[in-house]
Parts: sequence; C-alpha cells; structure tokens
Amino acid sequence: MPNNRKDRLSKKFDGECRACGATGVPLEIHYIVPLSSGGTDDESNLTLLCPNCNRTIANRQFTEIEFNHYLSRILDNSNAFHDIRMEERLSREKPFRADITAKSQDGKSWLIECKNASAFTPARLHQAINQIKAYKEVTSFDYYVLAFPGLLSEEQKAALSSHRIVHWDAHELAIRFQNEIRSTRHPIFQMLLSSMTPSSKKTTEEEFIEKLKTCQPGKDYWSDYQKLVGQILEHLFCPPLEAPISESADQDKINRRDWILPNYSDQGFWNFLRIKYSADYIVVDAKNYKGAISKNQVLQIANYLKTHGAGMFAIIVTRAGANKSADLTIREQWMANKKMILVLNDEDIKAMLLAKSVGGEPEKVIGQTIERFRLSM
Repeated sequence: MPNNRKDRLSKKFDGECRACGATGVPLEIHYIVPLSSGGTDDESNLTLLCPNCNRTIANRQFTEIEFNHYLSRILDNSNAFHDIRMEERLSREKPFRADITAKSQDGKSWLIECKNASAFTPARLHQAINQIKAYKEVTSFDYYVLAFPGLLSEEQKAALSSHRIVHWDAHELAIRFQNEIRSTRHPIFQMLLSSMTPSSKKTTEEEFIEKLKTCQPGKDYWSDYQKLVGQILEHLFCPPLEAPISESADQDKINRRDWILPNYSDQGFWNFLRIKYSADYIVVDAKNYKGAISKNQVLQIANYLKTHGAGMFAIIVTRAGANKSADLTIREQWMANKKMILVLNDEDIKAMLLAKSVGGEPEKVIGQTIERFRLSM
C-alpha cells in the first residue's frame, strides 16, 4: 500500500476515527469490505479507525442489547417510522417483551425481534421462528420482523416468508436504511452495515455457496464434493487451523479419512476443543449421499478416533444430515468412549460461509451444534 495513502485518508477524514470520532490518537487503515470477502485496495474501500475501534470491529465484540439500541436509533432517525419503543410488554398473561415496536407512516404496526448473530444454523432459525410465532398468538401487529447484523441464505428467507415474517438481515438493513446508517454512529454497526450494500461482484463465500448448490449429490460426484468440502473448510478455518491434510490413513491402512485439520491453537474456540474434546486434529469425512447418513458411516469415523492418535473429535459433512440410527450411534460413542462426532449438512455449511462473509465467527456454528447435542443428552 502506498506510504502516502494514509496521509490522504487522514486529510479526507480530518484525522479522526470514523467510528467513534476520536482525534489526536494513532489511526489505522481499515478495509470496509475485507479483501477475503471481495474488497479492493481502492481508497473508496478504506477508512481510518483508532486501535480500539479497529480491534472491536475485527472481533465483533458487541451484545444483542447494543444492536437493539442501534436499530432503535436508526428507526428514530428515519422518516418512515415513528413511535419507536423498546422492551414493550406484549401480554399480561405471558412474560413477553418485544425488542422493538414501531409504527410506519402508513399507520401499520411493526414488531421487531433482534438477534445478535452473524448467521443462523437451521436449529437457531427454527427457535427464532417459534419465538415470533408465540408473539403472534398474543398480539396483532401488521408486520413481524427478524432483524440481525448477518446474512440469510435464500432457503432461510423462504422459511421466514412462509411464516409471514419479514427479514431484515445486514443486506436488507443496508439498503432500507442507507442514509440513517450513514448518520447514526456506532463503532461496529455503522461500519459493518455500511459495507453490506449488495455488490454485483460475488464474494468468495457466495461463490462457495453457489458451488455447493451445483454439486450434485450421489456417488458419481463424491470426488467433487470431497474437494469442495476441503476448500471450504480451509477458507473458513485456516488460520487458526493448519491447512487440511487429505486422504489420511492410520497405521493399519484400514481406516482412512478425507481431511485432517491440525489444531495447534493456544487460544479461543479451537483451544477449548483441544482441551475439552481432545481435538488435537479435526477429523473430517465428506459424504456426498443423496439421503441421510446411517450408523455405518458414524462407526467408520469413530474407528479412526484414538486418544493417542488423531484425537477424539470428528465432523461428518454430508448433504442431508443423519438418520435415527446414526444419531443413536453418535450418542453411544460419546457416552461410552468420549468420542465427539458432529454431523453438519449443507445448511450448516452455508451458515458458516455467511458468518464469514460479514466478518463473523463461523466456528460458532460448530459450537452451537455441540451445545444442542450436549443439552439434549
């Protein structure tokens, strides 16, 4: 990057942090749309942030209540809405409170449920839908909205629409409230949403989602799917994980796995997996089956897991999830042998890619899958 570019940016922005407005402090160049998500080196894609705001944005350190307040301020600054309220009680009989309620200029009433997420797993989206359906049973708003600072897949948008729920993801918020976002400051959300206006150029994550859609399930395409899964995992998790090792077999050459991702992380989520689940290596099988996997596929990967070998943590990536016999075997392997085996389907992979595309943490999808499994025991 040219040495004088920072000087030009400093002059352009009057030497202040574009997130918090701080002056007289060292400023850092920040890519509005990250290079990994299709951003460019053009100065139109660059801004200046103080070190605190830069770290905050990079780590997405914000709470749900912060997002609620920011969205409320955006609505307050919008000519399209009025009578904005937070935490309004919805029912005397049930302890329901709406994150935000508002009225639009046409007299319509809106209930807005906010979530602090960069993407939804199928299970988490189902929970959000059920929550809003419960609100519908005791209220009569004209519109019910799910709002969050991340992205939805087309399938997830369709699921919300089928329940007559409006979606305000990061793209929709950026389009609907472009002017309000520009004038409503916040060290994270203003920068995040400003960068979310849809572009004609596909991001790396969008390209992977398109490849996943066009990759046909079935044994004739197993190699294509296996390669694609390896590329996606490397894009999502390397670093901090090491690049995937393909077609690794144990000493007897009997048990062979599609991908092994070495985990040398000494902090964060991956270090937690090493300590709690003996995940020194992330063992991955890609199963391009047309239907759900069964008990046999779980036992195959379980045979590879050894305390003094690759560890005790594995992921099966497949198109349509697991059947009941596979689920039962996964539970048995955990209870009897402390082998943690997760099954991720196409929707889980999309959720991780969408999280990555907005600078979120795709590994949270894995964390939520473990959480759902452990709490169901």
